[in-house]
Amino acid sequence: MKYDVPRQPTDPGALLPARETRIGDTDRTRALEALSGYLESGHLTITDFEERSAAVPGCRTTGDLEIILADLPAGGDAPASTGSGTASPSPGRASGIRTRIGVFLTVGVLCMTATAATASPLPLVVWALTAIALFILNVGPDSWYTPSLRQLERRALRADGHRGR
Repeated sequence: MKYDVPRQPTDPGALLPARETRIGDTDRTRALEALSGYLESGHLTITDFEERSAAVPGCRTTGDLEIILADLPAGGDAPASTGSGTASPSPGRASGIRTRIGVFLTVGVLCMTATAATASPLPLVVWALTAIALFILNVGPDSWYTPSLRQLERRALRADGHRGR
């Protein structure tokens, strides 16, 4: 099933119904998080998740998102990851450790080289601040912290394995 979103021109002066209200990136991000939660909870297969996730960036209105999420449970049955953004990192932000370690080691090599060349300890301070930013503050693009489809599938399989016991 494809989730192509219909486009209809509207009169700019007319009052739009709630379904025609334009959405922003935050709404699209929440929809993707919801889809990830439904995948983790077993409500969606990988194929369904991929199709729906691919359609989310093209959504322009609330109604467009409703089409994608229409047949999924709402309210109390919704997975935990459907909540709005919070100050604490989402469960997916624990991933990306390899990328952060790679960045940390690369910055470390550059800082040690700069320290040796300049005989100044300042580059080592930069390296320490990099460690704090990467591992404590979780600074970086969300792609470093968002679980991949493979990771989500493994979590779902592990959860199914624990339920069967």
